[in-house]
Amino acid sequence: MEELVNGVLGGNADSSFDTREEMAQLGIKWFWEKPFLGYGLGNYSMLYGALTGRYTYSHNNFVEILVSGGLVGFIIYYSIYAFIFIKLFKSVFIKKDVLSIILFAVNIVSLVLHISDISYYSTLNNCFLMLAVAKINIKE
Repeated sequence: MEELVNGVLGGNADSSFDTREEMAQLGIKWFWEKPFLGYGLGNYSMLYGALTGRYTYSHNNFVEILVSGGLVGFIIYYSIYAFIFIKLFKSVFIKKDVLSIILFAVNIVSLVLHISDISYYSTLNNCFLMLAVAKINIKE
């Protein structure tokens, strides 16, 4: 995470940041080749492997989903976050409900981590998403 911050802010980043930045740039290029539906789930690694001989994921959830599912997949996946933030807004900022604040914050942190991590198949990430949806659906 420290290298991500250094790289983004223009500080001294290590070679792994440079590699991840290159991987993201390649992913954006591939996204523009098939912007609507993408190449299919998990195909970033196939594209990257065919180019470099290293079959690995993009290390960036946003890029991975754009390459895999195009705009359609990206909108579908990230609409759950939009739904959560919109629905929890009142509970967080007006009612100051502690559980809502925690779930809101955890999902914000998760979004930030998507810059340097793949989490669409993470059990923990998906549990926090579902806890937020469950909280939204509990009648107060």
